[in-house]
Amino acid sequence: MATNPVDGDGLLMAGAELDWSSAPAGTTVGHIHLQITDLEATREFYHHLLGFAIKTEIPSALFFASGDYHHHIGSNIWAGRNLSPLEANETGLAYYTLITADLAGVTQHLQEKAIPFEQQNGAILLTDPNGIAVQITN
Repeated sequence: MATNPVDGDGLLMAGAELDWSSAPAGTTVGHIHLQITDLEATREFYHHLLGFAIKTEIPSALFFASGDYHHHIGSNIWAGRNLSPLEANETGLAYYTLITADLAGVTQHLQEKAIPFEQQNGAILLTDPNGIAVQITN
C-alpha cells in the first residue's frame, strides 16, 4: 500500500464551487478508512466478532477484509487516542453499511455474544467500540 502525499488544498479549491451534500443513491464504496481511538477494541470487534481477516497490521493501524481483497476496512489512531465522538452537527461519517449473504447468521452470532443491536427495516444497527454506527444488511 502506498502512502503518497495528497494536495489537500488543491482538492478543496477544485471542489469549492460544487453543490454537494451526499453521494448518489446506490453508490457502492469498495473500502473505507475509519478514524478510531482503540486498536485492540477495534480488533476484537471487526476480527473476532464480525469475522474479518486482518490483512495488514502496523503499530497504529489495522486493515480488515473479507476474501482476498487487500482491505475493506482500514482503521487507524493517527488523529489521536481517546478522541471525543463527533457531535450531531459536526462533519463526519453518520454510518456505513456492510452487506452480507447471511444476515440471519450475523444476527444469531450477535445474540450469542450478547452484543447490543437494533433491527430496523430488515437491517441490523449497531455501534463499534469507537462510536461508529454500522448497518448490516443483505
